[in-house]
Amino acid sequence: MSAYGTTVLAEGVETQGQLECLTTCGCDRFQGYYFSRPLSALALSEYIEK
Repeated sequence: MSAYGTTVLAEGVETQGQLECLTTCGCDRFQGYYFSRPLSALALSEYIEK
């Protein structure tokens, strides 16, 4: 959580380096191809179960 009481989300994270930089800068949450390609609801459910 930021100093202003907000949660910061980074979109489009594609590399380990980007993730490390954003983590160092205090980003709270991330999404992007580094974690997974876009998934349908069914595929997401299956992904979460693994």
